[in-house]
Amino acid sequence: MSEHNEALAHIRKRVRRRSQIFNWGFTHEDGSFSNKIGVPCYAAVSYCDLPASKITGFHDYIGYRSVRTARAEAEWAADTKRERGDYDYDKSKWYSPTPKESREYYTWLANESGYAACMVTKDAKEAHKFGVEYDVEYPAPYIIGAGMSQRLQLEYRGMVAAWGLLAKGGINKDFALIATHFIKTLDGDEYKDHWIINSEGGGAHKPFDFNGWGGETSVEGVQNFVAHEMPTHNSVTTRDFEPIHEDREYDGVAMFFNDHPSGEGEEVKFERPVKQKVVHIDGRYGGHDYKTVSGDQLIAQVKKWEKEYV
Repeated sequence: MSEHNEALAHIRKRVRRRSQIFNWGFTHEDGSFSNKIGVPCYAAVSYCDLPASKITGFHDYIGYRSVRTARAEAEWAADTKRERGDYDYDKSKWYSPTPKESREYYTWLANESGYAACMVTKDAKEAHKFGVEYDVEYPAPYIIGAGMSQRLQLEYRGMVAAWGLLAKGGINKDFALIATHFIKTLDGDEYKDHWIINSEGGGAHKPFDFNGWGGETSVEGVQNFVAHEMPTHNSVTTRDFEPIHEDREYDGVAMFFNDHPSGEGEEVKFERPVKQKVVHIDGRYGGHDYKTVSGDQLIAQVKKWEKEYV
């Protein structure tokens, strides 16, 4: 059993209840292991106390449970919200990718994407079973960006479904990941070909951001990611990047690929298509109208974005 899988087995023994979430852990040069149980995001990577021994591995465990539980959790959340009459398309009830679609997404992410360099675990089935291991010689914002991208399979599954549609439609796969930050879905098979192009462009726990939630990704940031151009210095602090085993601070994930600090680079502005179909979903206070496009329309629109920015 590999060191990574031994670490996972160690955590599994400690976590018995499903309500307890373990997300990541560090292995150290002296053989010790550090992790934060109950922390549902990567925040504690920066602030948790660790032994003095050098970090030799960073292990992300959220991925292994994503495919196994995603569809069941999505169906439960959707049914619960329907019973309450509260239709919230922004949560876990988004249209979920199939396990095959998740494997295709992960295989690309770990082997071909702008984040592939730091992802040691290349096999999707191994990642979904045991979790993901990262190379600790890379800087924290880059590794955390990769982690956020793979965790989309669990947290923002509609983005992975949208990525698959765009990739099959001939869109550059790196740019497709960027574009999914502006795409949402409606739950239910009857809405499978209804896609929402929104102006949000980011938010918590997403690798890129275009609305200032965690600093904005600029046009050159998009272009650098698509071109796999690895920056050598931090556009926020102007300091050279250090590997995560030396510096665990990861502020500025969304700006990692930028050439300039947030607000100084060219702003990304994706226009919406003119023709959209209105879908009414019943719910509280009479429900809500959503402006949607078909899959073909979505691909055509993203191709226009790609032509403009890449």
